[in-house]
Amino acid sequence: LHAVYVLVDPAGGRYAAMAYLSVRALRRAHPDARVTLVCDPPTAAAVPGFRFPLGEHLTEVRAEPADMPHPRARSFYLKTRLRDLVAGDFAYLDCD
Repeated sequence: LHAVYVLVDPAGGRYAAMAYLSVRALRRAHPDARVTLVCDPPTAAAVPGFRFPLGEHLTEVRAEPADMPHPRARSFYLKTRLRDLVAGDFAYLDCD
C-alpha cells in the first residue's frame, strides 16, 4: 500500500494535526505502508518542528513548488498534480 497526503500548513495547525491522526490510524491498520507527504517547501521545512511527530511516521516528504499566495490554492494545485509528482499506484488520502 502506498498512501499519499497533501499538506499545506507550515504553522503545524489543524490540518497538520488531522494529517498526523490520519497517518497514525493508517499505520495501525497497515504498519508497512509507504506514506508520502507532498507539500509546499515552507510546510516541508516545518514538519520536523511540529508539536506532534508527523515526520516520524512518513516514508517520504516531497516539497513541490506551489507559488500561489493562498494556502488553499497551493493545496488544490498540489492535489491536481499528484499524478505527475508520484510514480506508480497510490491511494490519495485527504488530511481532513
